[in-house]
Amino acid sequence: MERLRVPAALAVVAIALCGLLVAASLWTAHEIAATPAPTHVAVTPEGELAILVGNRLFIGREQLRAIVDLAPMGADTDPGGIHFLPSGELLLHQRQATPWWHRWRLPSGNNVAPGNGSLARCDLPVHTCRAFAPNVALPDAPLWFENDPHDEILYLSSPEAWYIAAIDGTGHVTPLQDQTPFVEATLHRQGGMLLDPHLDTRFPLPLTIAEEGDPSLETIHTRHHREGSNVIWILRAVQTDAARWVLTKGEGMRGGPVLRLERNGNRLSMLELPQRSDPVDLTLYDDQIVVVDAGLRRVARFDLDGHRLPDLNWPELDARLSQARERAETLNERAEKIPLGFVVLMLGLMVWGARQATHGRGNEASTSNREGAPAPGRNRVLWVAVATLAGLVVVAGLLLLAVQDLHIEIMSPLGVAMGLVLLLGLLLFAWMTTLQGTPSRPPTPAPQQPAPLPDLDDPNIAWIQTNPTVQRLRETLLVTLLLAAAGLPWLWRHFIGDPMPDETNAFLMLSLTGALMPFFLGNRHRHRIGIKGNTILLDQGKKNAASPLRQIRFNGSSIQVDNLHTQLGQYNAHDIDRHLRPKLSLAIWVPYWELQKLWWRDEGLWLTVGLIVVVIAGIKLI
Repeated sequence: MERLRVPAALAVVAIALCGLLVAASLWTAHEIAATPAPTHVAVTPEGELAILVGNRLFIGREQLRAIVDLAPMGADTDPGGIHFLPSGELLLHQRQATPWWHRWRLPSGNNVAPGNGSLARCDLPVHTCRAFAPNVALPDAPLWFENDPHDEILYLSSPEAWYIAAIDGTGHVTPLQDQTPFVEATLHRQGGMLLDPHLDTRFPLPLTIAEEGDPSLETIHTRHHREGSNVIWILRAVQTDAARWVLTKGEGMRGGPVLRLERNGNRLSMLELPQRSDPVDLTLYDDQIVVVDAGLRRVARFDLDGHRLPDLNWPELDARLSQARERAETLNERAEKIPLGFVVLMLGLMVWGARQATHGRGNEASTSNREGAPAPGRNRVLWVAVATLAGLVVVAGLLLLAVQDLHIEIMSPLGVAMGLVLLLGLLLFAWMTTLQGTPSRPPTPAPQQPAPLPDLDDPNIAWIQTNPTVQRLRETLLVTLLLAAAGLPWLWRHFIGDPMPDETNAFLMLSLTGALMPFFLGNRHRHRIGIKGNTILLDQGKKNAASPLRQIRFNGSSIQVDNLHTQLGQYNAHDIDRHLRPKLSLAIWVPYWELQKLWWRDEGLWLTVGLIVVVIAGIKLI
C-alpha cells in the first residue's frame, strides 16, 4: 500500500485547528474558574451568616444586612479562606495572583515550598487589617480553618498544598506532621469499615448503597498515607445531636462528597447533589446545614435529617450569583462542544485519506519519475525515543505499585515536567544521531539512466540487514506497554483501593500511542540494502528498487534508490561503514531539508493524526 502524501498546507491547517481547539479549551476552563462563585461560609460571633463570593463578604440573617468589600483590606484576588475569631475580627487568608506555572508545583509529603499567602486580622467596621503571623510564608492554595475545642488553638488545612499547621493566639504558626487533629478527625477505610480514630468508633459501609448502585465511598478520591490506610481528607466537619456531617476532599483537591454519619454508626448516607455541584464549605446555622456550592453558584440548605430546603434567599446575593451562573452555564456548553471539534477534525482527515487512497493511485501510476523521497527512518528514531520514555515511566509505575509505601505521587505534575525534560533530551539525541556522517563535499551531478532490477537471490549481492537490536527493543516495548495496560488498573485498585483516575488512563493512552506509532509507519525491520558492483538495491518487502551509484540521492543520513528511500541509522552500522559509505562519494549530494520535505509528504498524515491523539490525551492528563 502506497503511503499517502500530505500537503504541507493541509498539515499546517490541521495542526493550527488543533491548537485553536486546545487554546479554546484552556481559555474556557480559565474563564469558568474566574467566574465569581461562593467559596466559604462562616458564622460570626454575633450569630450571623457570612458568605464569601469573590472578594466580597455577604453578612445577614433572614435578610442581608451588609456587603463588605474586602479589596481595601488586601484581598485583591479571591481570599483563600476566612474565619471569625471570638473577638469578632475576621481572619483573612490573603493571596496574590499566582502564575500558571506555579500550579505545576506539588510538594510531596509535608514538605511545602513557601507560597505567597499571608494571614491578616481585620476589623470589618473600620476596614482595617493588621498582619497575623507575618513571618510565615503560607501556601497560596485555599485554606480551611478549624478550632480545637480543647485548647482553643486554630488549625488550618490546605489539601492542595498538602499542608497542615497550628496557630496560637499570638500568631505563631507551627507546621504539623501526620499526628494532628485534622488527621485524628479523618475517616480511615479499613476492612470494609470507616474508622474514626478521634471517636474510636467504626462505621460499617452500608450494603444498601452498593446494592442500589448509588455513589459509594469507592468514588471518593483518596490519598495513601505511610501507615498504609486509605485516608479521606476532611475539609469541614459539623457535629449535631443526631449525626455528623463531613465535607470530604474531591477531585483536584477541592470539595467532594458530603457524608452524613449517624452518631451510633449504623448508617452512612451522602447528600444528593445535582450534576456539576462542587460543594466547597459547609456550616451549621439555625438548625440547618448550609452548603456553599461553587460549581452551581448557589448556597444550598438542608435540614438536620438531610432533606433539601430552599436555597438561601438574599436578593442581592442571588443577583450576583445568577449572573455568574448564566455565564458559567454558557461557558460549560461551549466546553462540551470543543471535543466535537476534535472529532470533526479527525473525521475530516480520515475522509481525506480515504479519498486519496481511492483516487490517488492512478495519478501516481501515470508518473514515470517520482521526486526523491526523504528518510522515514528518522521519524522511526524519534518515535522509538518516545516509546522508550513511555515504557520506562510505565515500568517505574508498576514497580512503585508493587511496594507498600505508596505515598509517592506517581502522576504528580512535577513528575510530568521531569518526563517532558527527559523526552526533549531523547528527541535531541535522536536528532543528532540522524545528522552523523554528513559529508562536506559538494554534490556530484550524474546522468539519469535506469538500472535493471537484478535477481534478489543473486549470490553476488552483498546484503546489509537492519539492526535486530532495534526491532527487539520495539517488540519489548510493545509487549511491556500492553501488559501494563492490562495489569496496571488491577494493581492500582488492589493496592490503592480506588478505580484508576481518568488522567492515569489518559497517560496510558498517550504511552501506547507513542509505542504503537512506529508499527503504523511500516515494518522497516525487514528492509535491507544490497550492493552489487556499482549498483545499489533496496528491498522493502513488496517494493524493490535498484539504481547506479551515480543516481543515488544522499543527504548524509538517508539514501534514495529510484522511488524508494531509507534511513541508514536503522541498519548495522559496521556493515554500512564498511560496504556502503565509501561508495556514497559517487552519489548525488542533496540538502537535508530537501528530502525532509518529501518525507513529510509521505508520513505527514500519520504524524498529524498521532499529534492530535497525543494532544487530546495531554489535555485529559492536565
